[in-house]
Amino acid sequence: GNVASNSSIGRITDGAEEWTVFNTPTPDLSNATIIQVDQHDLFPVLQCYPNPFSDRLNFSRTCSGQLINIQGSQILSFQNQSSIDVSRVLPGIYLLRIDHRTYRLVKS
Repeated sequence: GNVASNSSIGRITDGAEEWTVFNTPTPDLSNATIIQVDQHDLFPVLQCYPNPFSDRLNFSRTCSGQLINIQGSQILSFQNQSSIDVSRVLPGIYLLRIDHRTYRLVKS
């Protein structure tokens, strides 16, 4: 979306993973200029633990996503959760899709 004229988006340290909204405009630039920022870069970094997992998979923040087996079939989906019950998931390698990112996880 558009950024208000009195704010800007940037990284606290150049090259850092997380984006931050600042309450000041970017120095020597105007917010009237439209730039493209990939939406997935605006999501905070997510930590999934433990990995390998057994009965419960925890997230560092509330999120929504899908757990997918290595053949590409969706095993489960979830909305606004900080952890999910995976006790009925068979052991193996899984992909977790959250916020346009994919994580590789192992069920032990």
